[in-house]
Amino acid sequence: EQARSLVTDVVQWLQSSVNRRTMDVLASRLYFYYSLAHEKLGRLAEIRPTLLALHRSAAVRHDESGQEMLVNLLLRNYLHYSLYDQAEKLRAQVEQGSGGQGSNQ
Repeated sequence: EQARSLVTDVVQWLQSSVNRRTMDVLASRLYFYYSLAHEKLGRLAEIRPTLLALHRSAAVRHDESGQEMLVNLLLRNYLHYSLYDQAEKLRAQVEQGSGGQGSNQ
């Protein structure tokens, strides 16, 4: 419970006051621990709106590491609750948004 509280506070701080590119990799790691702490306590459903908002912000800022981590966390969240349709919609949206970048590299 203490870990969940700490990571929640840090994620809220990152959301509200930090907009530095140097924090992108650290932020993506914190998102993982944020989700993990909630998963261990059986509270994954509570963080889904926050994860979606964080993903939207990461996409706007072109934060690739954050986007990748958040897509994985959202897919994990959806699959945990057997929300297969929503998981597929997210996967399709991410695939469309990348514009086939993977095949160009």
